[in-house]
Parts: sequence; C-alpha cells; structure tokens
Amino acid sequence: MLFIGYFTAAAIAVFLRWPTMNFSLSEAFAFRQMQTTLMIREYMEGGLFQLSPLPLLGPPWQVPLEFPLFQWLAAFAGNIVGASPQIAGRLTALFFFLLSAALVAILATRLYSQLAGFIGFILFLFLPFGWQWGNAPMIEFLATAAALISVLLIIWWIERKSWWLILALSLSLTVLFLVKITTAVVWVVPIFLVALVWQNSVARWARESSRRWPLAIALGIAGVAGLAWTRFSDNYKSENQFTQFLTSDSLTFWNFGSVDQRLDTANWSAISQYGESIYGAVLIFLVVMLAAIALWPHRLITAGFAAALLVGPLVFMNLYYMHNYYLSTVYPAIVLVLAAGIAGVAKYVPTDSARFSVAGLSVFSLLAVAWISPEGQMVSQRSASGLYQFPLAAELVENTPEGAGIITVGCDWDPAYFYLSGRKGLMLSGRNADETIPVEWIGPELQYVASCIEGIDPRASTGLRQPMIAVSPNIWRIVPN
Repeated sequence: MLFIGYFTAAAIAVFLRWPTMNFSLSEAFAFRQMQTTLMIREYMEGGLFQLSPLPLLGPPWQVPLEFPLFQWLAAFAGNIVGASPQIAGRLTALFFFLLSAALVAILATRLYSQLAGFIGFILFLFLPFGWQWGNAPMIEFLATAAALISVLLIIWWIERKSWWLILALSLSLTVLFLVKITTAVVWVVPIFLVALVWQNSVARWARESSRRWPLAIALGIAGVAGLAWTRFSDNYKSENQFTQFLTSDSLTFWNFGSVDQRLDTANWSAISQYGESIYGAVLIFLVVMLAAIALWPHRLITAGFAAALLVGPLVFMNLYYMHNYYLSTVYPAIVLVLAAGIAGVAKYVPTDSARFSVAGLSVFSLLAVAWISPEGQMVSQRSASGLYQFPLAAELVENTPEGAGIITVGCDWDPAYFYLSGRKGLMLSGRNADETIPVEWIGPELQYVASCIEGIDPRASTGLRQPMIAVSPNIWRIVPN
C-alpha cells in the first residue's frame, strides 16, 4: 500500500512538471541554467570526449569550472533518446531530483519512521522550492543525491563493516566533491555526525569511534579528488587572461563574502525569505525543528541536518545571498527535519486514523503556507511568465551567420546570448583592465562585436584597432586588417 502511495506521488509530480519541460530557461537565474545547457549542447554536437566545452571566453573554447559530470550525463542521455539539449538537461535534472526525493524518504524512514519517510517524500516533491528547481537543468540535485547516498552508505557500513561499502562511499563522496564542492563543505557536518554517533552509546563511544577509521579513507579519497580538480582547473584558467578571474583565488571574496556581510541582518533576512519557499515561515521551521529534536532518539543527527541551513550561509554568505538556488544544497536536510517534526507529533496521536489525519493536515498546511508566502508566490510568477528577456540574442540570429564568433561588451557574465543565438564568443567582463584581445583571433575565431549597452563605441570598448561596420543598432562586423 505504501509503495502505491510513493508511486502515485512521484507520477503526479512528473505529470504536473511535464508541461514545463518546454518552458524557456528564463524563469530564474537564466545565466546559470543556460550555461549548463550550453555545455550540454557542446557535448552533444562536438562529442563526449571533450574537457569542459564552454565557448564563452575565446579559444580554445574550454572553461573547466565544476567537474562536468552532470553535463556529460545529460548529453549522453540526450544523444540516446534524440532530445534537444534543453530537454536532455531537464530530464537529467528531474531524474536526480526524484532520486534525491527517494533518498530523503529512505533516510527519514531509517532515522525516524515510515510516516516520516512518506512525509519527506511528499514535501520534497511539492514544496515551491522543489517545484522551481526540480527540473531546472542545473547540477544541484546530482550533488545532493551524492550527499544523501553517502549518509546512507555510512549507516550501512557501520552496521555491516564491508569494504565494498567503503569503495561505494569513496565513489559517492568523490562525485559530491567533484561536482559541487560547496555542497560537500556544508554536508560534511551531518556526514560527520552520522559517522560519529550512529549506533554509538555514551558508554562505548570512545571505543567504537576509533574503529571507524576506514570512513576517513573514503573522505580522504574524495577530498584529494576535489582538490586535484580544483588545482587542475585553476592552473588551466590562470593561463588565459580572460579566465583568470575564475580561479579560486580570484573568487575567494565572491564565494565566501565578508565579515560585514555576515553581520548585516538584511542579508540574513533575505536568505530567510528565500527559505520561505521551503518552510513557509522561519518560525514554523524553528517550532518543527524543536519537535523533531525532542521527539526522536537521533537528536544530534537531526540537529546536524537543521544546522546545515545555518552552516551554508555562514561559510558561503555571498553565494547564498546572491543565488537563492544555493538553498538546493540544504533543501534535503531541511525537508528531513520538517518530516521528522511532523511525524514526531503525529506518533503521539492515539489512533492510526487520527494520526494520519494530523500528519496529512500538517503537510497540507505547510505546503499551503509555503506556496502563499511571498517567495512561494514569486515561484508561481516565474513559472508562469519568466523573468528575463534577451533581445540581443534575437538580434544576433538576424544579423550574424550561424556559428559566428561574437565579442560581447556590457553584458557581464551571461551565457544566455550565446546559448539562445547558437553562437560562440568572448565575453568581456571588464574585471581585468589589462585584457587584450589577441590579433590572431580576429577573423578566424571572432568576427563581430555585440553590445548590451546602447550607444557605445565598439572600438573603444574592445580595444580593437580594426575598422567596424554597423550591421544593426547593437552589432558591428569587424573588418580584418
């Protein structure tokens, strides 16, 4: 009977999302969705055996950012089923979203109860936050699936002590650290607590904990893999003047933010508002969290899941403030706490029918509050009409040949123009005053200049000396010397 409930909920979730598969990628953070989809398209068209194909910053059209496992898997699936890059990306994202939902259910069932598992599954699928990002072509839920699998593997290893499980754990943690190291950093807290206290009583804690050293092997392998990829990508990016601003050293402030940002209550208020699409209101989360910690035995582990909501912004304040989708990292942890709190209260109701009624009413109320919250309403608006328009992309399609190389100025970091127009190019960010476009790129690789700002001087903006001919209000063709 429970299996039917899970299957029905998953089927409804997919059915409701299916019409959105063809929606444009402009509903929120279009630059990130289109950046991922652009790489998927490059893999699909240019072959799967490429480094990190991203034709945004000039030749050789490679920009190793995160390890592109998601993009590779999406391209592989897209080539097999004959889907477009957008559909391939959305299908792959939806798969990992559903997998994360299933893992939340398994983990909640294991830690708390069957009712908590089903509640977690429903909340994960139907909260506004999950609705918005569940099929967005982004890497987020591949990383969270790897984190959740790692937690389960640690539990199974503690119970069975199999080296095959250590091997599997090494693989899942490596995927986590490679695909999104910022997610790995946040999940280290609950992972460490599970490894430390699962099946450990106070009396035998010191003796048993020392026997769990094989878990450190898996974490060490993943950490080395993550650091190796970071070192490799940083070395690669440091050799190109147009990608130097993307190295770890250059992005330190952007990733971590400042002490002043952490002390500014307005920033915390904004992040809390983002979270309303998950928990409805912060007071609701606090009350349900206290119930979850008080009413179940695994108090420290539950507190670790709840702490993820604080750890993420504390470590990466600027990222969480600037990008609300970063809450994808802690979304499964928050849902686990919510499910535990609701199921914890329901278990004290005397009869089964009343227990299910209390749980069902609580879940419905939480979903309703989340959807009518300001952030939940914003999700509805984004889904219905989108947020962004890219007229320059249409202008590029009308006035440049297919496959042309475009220099964009005044557009900052925005792959949308290249993805929507099907062009490649060089985004001049203005972050490095010494950037000089190599003369040998003009003609063979780059033939046009396009601007997101009206009325600019294209030669002054690019530093090029070649003559240019206007082909439209915001596009100029470069005349090679």
